[in-house]
Amino acid sequence: MMIQMGLSMLNNGNGTLDVEEVTGIHCEKLAIAFAVSNSPYFRSIRIIKTVRMCSHCHTFAKLVSEKYKRQILIKDPNCLHKFQGGKCSCEDYW
Repeated sequence: MMIQMGLSMLNNGNGTLDVEEVTGIHCEKLAIAFAVSNSPYFRSIRIIKTVRMCSHCHTFAKLVSEKYKRQILIKDPNCLHKFQGGKCSCEDYW
C-alpha cells in the first residue's frame, strides 16, 4: 500500500529508502491498520502514545487518512496530531 501511495516521500535524506525503517512495525502503524479494518468507516481513529511519533509513522497516518477518508487523532507527548484528507494539524512540524 505504501508503495502505491507515495513511498518516495519516505527516504533517509540521501535519496535512498530506509527500507528497514519503512517496513518496521511501529505501534501506531499497527493500531491504525487494526482500526481501519475493524471499525466503521465513519468513526475517527484515536491513538494515545507515550513516546514521540517518528516521521515515517507521521507520513503513514497522512497517507491512510487520505486513502481511506478517515480522521486519525494521535496524541503524543508533544502535540495532538489530527490527520484528515492527507494533512496533519501540526503542519508537519512536530
